[in-house]
Formats: sequence, C-alpha cells, structure tokens
Amino acid sequence: MTSSPRIPFIVGSVIWLLGEIYLFTKVHLPEGPLLGATIGLGGLMLGAAAILRPRQIVSASANDASDRLQHEREQQVLVEFTSALRGTTNSGDLATTLADQISTRLLVPHLVLLLCDEQSGGVQIVCARGAWAKLGDQASQAAAGSLCPSHSNPADGTAPAILNARGVMITGTELSAHQQRIGALWVGRGEVFSPSDRRLLISLAEVGASALRRAQWNERLEQANTALREAYDATISGWARALDLRDRETEDHSRRVAALTVALAREIGVPASEIEHLRRGALLHDIGKMGVPDAILNKTGPLTDEERAVIQRHPTDACRILEPIAYLRPAMDIPRAHHERWDGSGYPAGLCGEEIPLAARIFAVVDVWDALTNDRPYREAWPAERALGYIQEHAGTLFDPQVVRTFVEMHGG
Repeated sequence: MTSSPRIPFIVGSVIWLLGEIYLFTKVHLPEGPLLGATIGLGGLMLGAAAILRPRQIVSASANDASDRLQHEREQQVLVEFTSALRGTTNSGDLATTLADQISTRLLVPHLVLLLCDEQSGGVQIVCARGAWAKLGDQASQAAAGSLCPSHSNPADGTAPAILNARGVMITGTELSAHQQRIGALWVGRGEVFSPSDRRLLISLAEVGASALRRAQWNERLEQANTALREAYDATISGWARALDLRDRETEDHSRRVAALTVALAREIGVPASEIEHLRRGALLHDIGKMGVPDAILNKTGPLTDEERAVIQRHPTDACRILEPIAYLRPAMDIPRAHHERWDGSGYPAGLCGEEIPLAARIFAVVDVWDALTNDRPYREAWPAERALGYIQEHAGTLFDPQVVRTFVEMHGG
C-alpha cells in the first residue's frame, strides 16, 4: 500500500522543529546551531520533494498518454484514408478522392492540388476549392507554376502570394513518390495549423502521392497496351485486305464476314472477352491461302483432285503461320476449323458436332451466307431468301442447328 506524500512532509517538519528547539536551548555541543539549521533545512527539502515529485510524474505520464492517443488517432486516419483511396484506379478520380479526404480529415475548406505534366515539363491544377476555386479555371492555369514548392517552401510557412486570402491560414507540402516529385498540395482554413496537423498532412500526402503514381503508371501501361493492340489489329486488317485483293472473287469478303460473325456471336451469347479473338480469327480465316499458287486460287474452271488438295491445305497452313504469334493463338479456331462440317464431312480433320470449336461453327454459317449473297464470276448473287433457305436446309448436316436457328432469327426468319 503506497504511503501518503504528506507523511514525509510531516516528518520533515518535525525534524526542522527539533532543530529550532536545539538552537533555542543552546545545547552544549558547539556545533549545535549549524546542526540544527542543517536538520531543519533537510526536513523542509524532504517534505517538498515528497509533494512535488509525484506531481511531476503525473504530468509526464499525462503528456505521454496524450501523445500516444494523438499517434493512435493519426494511424487510424491513415488506415481509413488508404482504404478510401484503394477503390479508385483512375488518376483523375483518385485526385478528386484525395482532395475530398484531406478536406474532411483536416477540416480545410480551401485546397489546391497540382500534378506535374511530364510531357510538357510544367504543372497543372487538377483540383481547386474554397477561396482558391477560381484557380481551377483554364484561364488561371498559367499561375500553376508559382504554386510549386520550388518557388515557395511549405515547410517554412511561406505561401505563394496568389493564395493570400483574408483570414486564411495556409500550409502545404509537395507530393513525392519513389524520390520523384509528382505535384504539390496547398490547404487553408481559419485556424492555425498545429505541428500535429502538419505531420498528418505530410503523411496523407505521402500515401496519396504513392497512390497517384501507381494510377498514372497503370494508365500509361494500359495506353501502351492499347496502342500495341491497335497496331496488331491494323496489321491483321492489312493482311486480310491483301488476301482479298489477291483473290479477285472475294474482295472485301473478310471485313464483311468479320462484322457479321461478331454480331452472330453476341446473339448466341459468346463472352465479351472472346469476341475480339473471334473477330481477328474471322479476318484471318483464309491466311493459309498465302501458300496457294495464283494459278489455282484464281482458276475459273473446275479444280483437279491435286489442285483441290492444295486448296484444302490452307487451314493447316494457317496454323503454321499463326502458331508462332502468341498474340494470335486465341484467334486460331476459325482459321483452323472453319471448313469442318457438323456431320464430319469437312476438312482438314473431319471433326463433327461439338468437336468443332464454337467460333468455327458460327463462322461456317456466316462464310457460306456471304459467298451465296455476293456475286461470283461463275454466278450472280442469290437473293437473301434463297440463301437463308439453303442454310436452313443444311442445318444438322453442314451447320450447327442452334447456330442456324439464331442466324435465321437475326434475319427475321
């Protein structure tokens, strides 16, 4: 059980009183006055220490507890802030969320967020609020350069003159990620910013800058991938166009069948993730004919058995051409199997029924439809009704019956 801090004080007071009595009675010891004074003074010091030290301990403990609570609060704010940013991947939306969160967490109605533009080498105001909202106007973007920390140092409390507003206390910080500056942030409110406010602002800015940088990198990667896909697709379209021009009977055939194949696949319910592969396969369905001599490809009379065998190699040749190209492997079902037939009478592998990939079964109907409804040197185009009747007649033999049913419904049948 802890004794009361008053007990030592009382004891010390008693010792001091005895010292005074010792002086007063002039005890025979010659050193009596000095000894009495010393005893009295020691008693007073002992009593005072007994009172003051517990108070100092209590004060230090209270400060430690306050600092600990402040640190825990800041950590909780950072966790909530990070969670709020995590669901946003677009850099523009992320900048808005960053501004919203900092405005709420620090109670700052005035805010300017700038991001560096690596292409131009300048900076752009992406968010401006409160007294500084006008800085977000296109006409005010020229002032963005004066808001960079290189012109004013947020750490020493110096703010750009353009931010001065009556009754607004200002502070700011640069936004850096991976040792690279990506922008700056200025905030303002009616109250002075405490050291803990600035510490929290800097912590939030560090987390926000990292999230913005990741979003920018992801967007650039996606832009690069998109550009690469567009370049591939332009090359594929060029190949298809070259094939159509080589085969005088089928000019523009690849473009037409690709568009109709995509439309039919969507009606059937082919997943969106597979549609683009299917379109590329339709464009390249006859890529294997690059190995067929012109004398056979453009022959107007009947083909010999040997010539027909050369023609029927083109699906296999297509596989040899496309297989080394990883980007086009998912599109190979149509070039490889578009001449297979539902009853197994097709080529090159004699597949039947659902052994034939769905993409090839869809394309087979579209390919025949396009051939029948367009002019050929040896015959005129058939009317749509006659071509549709032919396809319906061969459902279950040449064509997948379900694909035919959907195709007929698309054409109002």
